[in-house]
Amino acid sequence: MAVIPQLRAALLDARNWASELPGAENPLVSFRDVRLEGARLVHPLAALTVRQKVVPLDTPVARFGATRPSDGTRFSVTVAAQDGGLAAEPVEDPFAPAQFQNMSDEEKLTGRSFVPLRSGWRFAAERYAFDYDDAVRAYDVNITYETVTVLAQDGPAAASAPHRLPDALLQRGALIGAAGQAAIRRTGTERYRADAPVTV
Repeated sequence: MAVIPQLRAALLDARNWASELPGAENPLVSFRDVRLEGARLVHPLAALTVRQKVVPLDTPVARFGATRPSDGTRFSVTVAAQDGGLAAEPVEDPFAPAQFQNMSDEEKLTGRSFVPLRSGWRFAAERYAFDYDDAVRAYDVNITYETVTVLAQDGPAAASAPHRLPDALLQRGALIGAAGQAAIRRTGTERYRADAPVTV
């Protein structure tokens, strides 16, 4: 019996994919109630996991249920990322050895009914694809503000000319915002320090 078509179908099934935010991470955003046929919504900060129960991966296979596999004796899934910024780690699930190995009746009776074997992968981004300081340079952010002074309760208000927020203050302000304080944002290389001097 051919194993690869069934393995491929399981990996393409959206029901076998799941996403999970890192522990204690603030989600920052939430999903609308959107129904997508054959697809799954994934949070931008979440890790993505795919599992399948067709066949254990990277394990010698002599049997496939009641028959023998016709298209191989060892099945693997190769993980590739276009930009190289993807971290992948294997995940395991219980498989019945008797379904995939030639075992005697005594081995089936005395051995473990299920053993943990590789079933898929967990993916997570090693770094941000679009970092804050890159966004500032790419779009030449120009944030301005004005100061309004109210002279009396019913009197006229005097407004100053618009002021441009200096880049150094913008960078410092971003560090104490919601995104800057997120645990996942503080991992990796720290480009700006909160206690670093700022020249305006």
